[in-house]
Amino acid sequence: MTIEQTVNKILNDLTMPEINTTNIISITITIMQYAQIMIAEKRNGSKKKELVLLVLQKLIDKIEDENAKIELNKLLATCVPETIDMIVAVASGTLDLGKLGKKYLSCCF
Repeated sequence: MTIEQTVNKILNDLTMPEINTTNIISITITIMQYAQIMIAEKRNGSKKKELVLLVLQKLIDKIEDENAKIELNKLLATCVPETIDMIVAVASGTLDLGKLGKKYLSCCF
């Protein structure tokens, strides 16, 4: 299956509200779950990330409100790729949020 076919399959299977700046991260996580199933082989993280970003771009392209589209594209270019990396790091156990919180928020507790 080509990457375009995979993107279209995920888009056809998705049943969620229209993407916006409030729900982009939860939608990203849902798409990551689809990507994990669609590309089951190990060591394909960059391919999965590319797939997630392509699906998100297609969802953003469907939005009619140009201002919303601009804001979402900014998030897609800046925050979303790093968020994907952080989610993967937490899921794989290479990032311990408890230790990270103690390191950066120790003054608060």
